[in-house]
Amino acid sequence: MTIATQIFEKISKRFSQAEVPLVYEVLPMLARLRRDLQQMSDNSGLPNVIRIAAIAGLLVLDKYDARLQDTEVYRIALGMIISPSLPHT
Repeated sequence: MTIATQIFEKISKRFSQAEVPLVYEVLPMLARLRRDLQQMSDNSGLPNVIRIAAIAGLLVLDKYDARLQDTEVYRIALGMIISPSLPHT
């Protein structure tokens, strides 16, 4: 399995389950995905096509991240990540 497919395997399996993750669970997953894609795009040992695909993935994440930050649910989810002792009701 290549590094490019490995970073998507865990997140794809999680989103394919019957129980969909909640927003406060998704945000850390997206942060890890962003980190992994950034590392791939910076890795000069990878083929250029993989590095370019990683950059394209980062651009898509940026687009959705900008839209998400404008929503109230984003701020609520951040509060749940920062203060996990709060009730999740």
